[in-house]
Amino acid sequence: MQGIPRTEVYGLILAGGRGARLWPLSRRQSPKPFLSIGCGRSLLQQTVHRILPLIPLERLYVSIGEQFVAEAVSHVTGIPLDNILSEPISRNTAPAIGFAAMTLKQRHGDGVMAVLPADHYIEDAAALRRTVAFGACLLDQYPEALLTVGVPAVRPETGYGYIRRGSAVSGAYREAFLVERFVEKPDRAKAEAFVADGSYFWNSGMFIWRISGILSALKKHLPVLHEALCVHVQGAGQHDSRSAGEFFRSVESCSIDYGVMEKTSDAIVIPADIGWSDVGTWDVVATLAEGPPAETVVCIETEDTWVRAGKRVVVVIGVPDAIIVDTDDALLVCARSRTQDVRRATEELERRQLSQFL
Repeated sequence: MQGIPRTEVYGLILAGGRGARLWPLSRRQSPKPFLSIGCGRSLLQQTVHRILPLIPLERLYVSIGEQFVAEAVSHVTGIPLDNILSEPISRNTAPAIGFAAMTLKQRHGDGVMAVLPADHYIEDAAALRRTVAFGACLLDQYPEALLTVGVPAVRPETGYGYIRRGSAVSGAYREAFLVERFVEKPDRAKAEAFVADGSYFWNSGMFIWRISGILSALKKHLPVLHEALCVHVQGAGQHDSRSAGEFFRSVESCSIDYGVMEKTSDAIVIPADIGWSDVGTWDVVATLAEGPPAETVVCIETEDTWVRAGKRVVVVIGVPDAIIVDTDDALLVCARSRTQDVRRATEELERRQLSQFL
């Protein structure tokens, strides 16, 4: 097997994530993919730049809420407007991926489709590109396979899903394994056991498959969704917004992990040591943030506390192990060990009918 794919590789960037655990910076009107974390570029821009030039802009697609199409175009200079696939209603990853796959089939026939979330941080972009290229080559040999990228589990994380590897895939020029099972976010004891076991990977949420392969899997495992694709999308024009609206309104919310990957016997995991993080909590953001605190942040006798200030001066005295995020209309003060619980704050604001702050 050679290191150059024999078929065209297309990219789908999933940019529909809200990022509730990064409240109060991530809001309904300014969601996580547009945040700048770790460098001067937004997370969406970072996702695009790390996959270039393996997948050029003309073969790169972005799936995003229809209210954010114009902003997405401004973040991804040069991408064809028809490559921005708008979601009138959020229905999770399975409908978004299915809609994109059917659109790609209409426009290009078959080919390889790499699915990349827009809200992740990856330190080694070259290693990611090599992983995607390897996956595309592996699909030349196993065209029905559904490949997922597994990140080595180097510490016990309770906020990540896990993948247990099975036997090695034969004929590959680097490591790949059959998937034995997917595991939902574990408690601390199970996460520690997974790391000690050595046969588990973090589930990165990145996938590589043939367009025909994922459509076939949707037909088998999510037949109602596949039928809706055939009814509302297959016969539509190149970018029929009405068909998109009809499709998304006709289907139920479902993740690709639950709907397909946990059910299929064709899943293969590719290990990839790429310096990955899902940037899921403020504690992770604090780790990725570069440079000293802003001039408007004053910390006195304070250790292991990270502050992101807005326009106001923020002074912290004697508050250890905390995350503090200040914006124009909301302030978050959270123990560093509790950043997974920030989502609960958004749920409580919703319950109290304070949705103007979401």
